[in-house]
Amino acid sequence: AVVTPSALREHFGGLSPAQITVTPCPQLGALVLVLRNSLGGGVTRSPALDLHGKTRSSYLLGMRVAWPTA
Repeated sequence: AVVTPSALREHFGGLSPAQITVTPCPQLGALVLVLRNSLGGGVTRSPALDLHGKTRSSYLLGMRVAWPTA
């Protein structure tokens, strides 16, 4: 697996791997990524301007991953 909690921690910085879960969804060819407590209290309590974490999802798209070669 290339997208691991430790790889996400390195990419985002400042998050401990215990706060990150990666759950594969093979039926969809997708991953569910949960970065707990990264919004400082959630959507309704976060002092951040990006309440829903949309900037984080955009930042994730820039994460470099090794592409397996056959």
